[in-house]
Order: sequence, then C-alpha cells, then structure tokens
Amino acid sequence: MRVLVTGEEGFTARHLAPLLVAHGHEALPLAADLTRPAEVAQRVSALMPDAVVHLAAISFVPDSTDARVYAVNTVGTVTLLDALAGLARPPRRVVLASSSHVYGTQAGRLAEDAPLQPVTHYGASKLAMECVARPYRERLGVVIARPFNYTGVGQGERFLVPKLVAAFRAHFPELRLGNRNVARDFSDVRHIVRAYFALLTADDVEAVYNLCSGRPVTIEALLAALEAQTGHRPRIVTDSALVRPNETPVQYGDPARMERLLGTAAPPVEDVLRWMLRQPA
Repeated sequence: MRVLVTGEEGFTARHLAPLLVAHGHEALPLAADLTRPAEVAQRVSALMPDAVVHLAAISFVPDSTDARVYAVNTVGTVTLLDALAGLARPPRRVVLASSSHVYGTQAGRLAEDAPLQPVTHYGASKLAMECVARPYRERLGVVIARPFNYTGVGQGERFLVPKLVAAFRAHFPELRLGNRNVARDFSDVRHIVRAYFALLTADDVEAVYNLCSGRPVTIEALLAALEAQTGHRPRIVTDSALVRPNETPVQYGDPARMERLLGTAAPPVEDVLRWMLRQPA
C-alpha cells in the first residue's frame, strides 16, 4: 500500500514511517506547501496514494501567527482533500490528525461524544478542520483522530516530558515548573502510531477516535517516576510565570474505542520514560 504521510519531518511521522515500511508498505512524503493548492495537487497526482495520514500542522502556536494557524491547519487540509478527491482513483482511507484541544478546558474523562468547545486558536483550527472534512467522508473514507498528549524519543525539549527527561538525565540541580498537581493523559508515541496504522488498515472504522491512554498522570507523578528510574532528586521551584491561571485540574481521554481497534491498552507512562532516558543526550 502506498501511504502518503504529511508532516513527514515531524515527530510523529518519524515514528510512523518506519512502522509502515516494516509492514511492507511505502511511506510517501508530501513535500509540498499546504498553502499552495497547485503545488499540492501536482504532488498528490504524481504520488497516487492508496491511503493518507495527514499529520502536517502548526501545533506549537507561538511559532506562528493566528492567521497562519488557520491557513495551514484548516484551509491547508481542504487543499489536500480537494486534491485527493480530484484523483481518478482516490485513496480508500484518509486519517486526519485533529487534537484533544477541540474539547477545550472540560475536566475529567472525555469520550468522543463530549462537547466540542475549544478555547485556543489551535483547538479552533482543528475543530474547523473536522467540520470542513465532513463532506469528503464518503468519497475518501475520512477518519478523525484526536490525540491527547504523547511523547517519546525525538520530541523537542520545548514540550514538558522531554524537558523533564533531559533534566533528570543531566542531573540538573534545580527545575523550575508551574503547577505540578494538574493531571493529563500521556501516551507513548509508539502506541499512538500503532493506532494510526490500525486506522489506515482496519476494514471497519468509526468516524472519530480519541488516541489516548485513559490514565490521568500528574506532573508530580512524572517527577516521582523519573526520580525512581535515575536516583536523581532535583530541587523543584514553583515559578509563578509558568503557572497558568484557571488551569483545568484533571483532563484525560476515554480510550475504549481505540482499545477495541487495537485489542490492547496503552502501556504505562513509566515505559516511555525509561525508553527516553536510555537514549544518549
């Protein structure tokens, strides 16, 4: 199977592509600017993919402007879907990476039918992407994936878990953090890409899937796990500049639909921390 993977230079794609190849499939990079329709159409026509995983997005909003977030995440997705729908032989399945940010700041365990009420431009751009993709569902077999937090080897240290792992590996004497008692859903990227692979290859899939572990983990628990694995105990300083006002205390996903797809539950967060700590700095 020829699988077009957008965002081919990103963290997730770098783990998904080898998995596809290991199962005998081709992982094809888009290598086109999503804000240039003619360029996207030309590339898609040349590739003629059997399936697509659309991972390309602006996910770290401070890197860009609000307008560009919508231009890439929402309008860029329409550009890609239009190009795919125009093929003489459209792909049988298109998996679109949305985000748990579409749920906004709701607390507790969130299933796929939870209200969609994003509070950031990133979340709003992803919800808009989901909406504009609906007309393409039947022709392209569109499936929406809503990943919660996930991490692993190769993720940048601007994200929390890699930042913590690097600090413990290097035995930093002090860590400055915000609220350590908030709980979030953290998954292993290897488990997440297995879910993407299953969404591509399963015969029958539902319209939307949460990609998550279903386990709320506090920052304090992450620190304790890293201490247990390294024997290092840095001094933790609460930095008021890093404390977010009115932060949701506990938010995590309901993984039931994903677990039925995969036939297995997510591994514990300690496993991904151990994997990350083993890698050279």
